Amino acid sequence: MTTVKNGIAQWWIVSRFTVITLACMLLAACEDSRKSSELGSGHDFGDNSSDVVVAFGDSITAGKYNDIPYPEHLATMIEKEVINSGVSGSVSSSGTDRIASVLMSTEPGFVVIMYGTNDAIHDYEVAQVIENLRAMVQACELNKSIPILCTLTPQTDWRIIFQDRVDDINAGIRTLAREEKVVLADVATAFIGRESLLIGEDNLHPNETGAFIIAETVAAVF
Repeated sequence: MTTVKNGIAQWWIVSRFTVITLACMLLAACEDSRKSSELGSGHDFGDNSSDVVVAFGDSITAGKYNDIPYPEHLATMIEKEVINSGVSGSVSSSGTDRIASVLMSTEPGFVVIMYGTNDAIHDYEVAQVIENLRAMVQACELNKSIPILCTLTPQTDWRIIFQDRVDDINAGIRTLAREEKVVLADVATAFIGRESLLIGEDNLHPNETGAFIIAETVAAVF
């Protein structure tokens, strides 16, 4: 009987050790898988910091009418330094003009690009807007920074007259992301069906909740 009990005890100890070992291996495998799936894993950032993100765009990025602009929410979500490089009223051509100096001064590992809303309002050619965005993407890649393209937030109420142009630019941004093999944060899709809840009283800029949704959508690609 004693021999049997000892055998059972040894079997239980070995089995428990095996289960614990397998559990540890699975956890380690999951952790490795998570790390390998993180945006930028294995990327050569050169002199740039993988812990620095530049949010590049217009007043929607700058945070007009928001106490907390989306880049601030994003910094908390992804635990990286997020530099707000939004300029109110700017169009995509101004983004191409200043991208080089921003890359040089901030040395970011990642650049979130959200441009085109003011282009739509001014009725600029969609093809040219997309080429301006392409130039920004390529400048980032040349700098060894990882670009992230964003589709645009909707416009509501009387500004709905500009929405067709916004939709055309968004279609071009999605195509550009595929052509350049760039990560896309599809902000436009995240706003579908709740535009009136996420856009502020000026019918153009996201409200506080809208800014949070933009950040959440961008954070998901990391």
